[in-house]
Amino acid sequence: MSRENRGLPERLDVLLLLLAATAGGMDAISYLLAHVFPANMTGNTVVLGLYLAHGDFAATQRAAIVLGGYLLGAAAGMLLTGPGHTERVWTAGVTRAVAAEAVVLGLIDGLRHVAGPTPDDATVHALIALSGVAMGMQSAAVLHLDVRGVSTTYITGTLTNLVGGVVDRLRSPAPPKAGSASPKAPPHPGLLALVWVVYLASAAATGFLATRRPVAAPLVPLGLVVAVTAAGAARHGPGRTARAA
Repeated sequence: MSRENRGLPERLDVLLLLLAATAGGMDAISYLLAHVFPANMTGNTVVLGLYLAHGDFAATQRAAIVLGGYLLGAAAGMLLTGPGHTERVWTAGVTRAVAAEAVVLGLIDGLRHVAGPTPDDATVHALIALSGVAMGMQSAAVLHLDVRGVSTTYITGTLTNLVGGVVDRLRSPAPPKAGSASPKAPPHPGLLALVWVVYLASAAATGFLATRRPVAAPLVPLGLVVAVTAAGAARHGPGRTARAA
C-alpha cells in the first residue's frame, strides 16, 4: 500500500506543509503588525472593504499595499517558474521562485532588525509590501506544482476540497482497481487536513512569538523557506526534474 493511500505525507507533501507553515506565520506577523493578511487575499480584501467603509485611510492604504505586493509577487513567481503547470513535479523553476521568496523574507528580517520592535509607518509599509511579494511568489510556485486541491495560502479552498474529498470517499469507499487511477486524482484528505492544521499551528506559534519577540518572529518563516529551497534544489540536477515519490 502506498504512503498516500495510508494517508501519510510524501516528500513533496512535506515541502507543501512547510510552505503552509510559512504562510500561517506571515499572516500572523502581519496582522499583529498592521492588521493585514499577506497570504490570504480573501481576508485582506474583506479588511480593505471594511477600512473603506469606515473611511480609515491609513488602514486602507496598508491593505492596498499588501494587495499590490501580492500581485507583484505572483507575477514575478510565475515568470520564475515558467509557463504551464507540472503535476506534482518540483522543477528548477519552482526552486527559483521559492529561493526568491527566501530572499524577500531575508529582507523583511533584516529590515525588522534595523527598525526594532516599534517600526515607523514607512517601515511598516515596506514590511507588509515585501510580505505580500513573498506570499505571491509562494502562491505562484505552488500553483505551478499543480497538486490538485492544495493551496498553501488559499486555506478556504483547501478546506472546501477537504470536505469534498471526504464526501467522495464516503460515497465510494471501494479503492480504485489497479491501473485505473486518474493522473489528476485529488490528494488524500489527510494531506488537506494537515495543510489546515499546520497553517493554524504556525499562525498560533508565530503569533505567540511575535507578541513577545516581534523582531525575532520573521526568522521562523525565513528558516522554513530556506529549508524548502535547499530541499527543492536537492530534488533536481542539471537537465532533469524530480517527481514526488
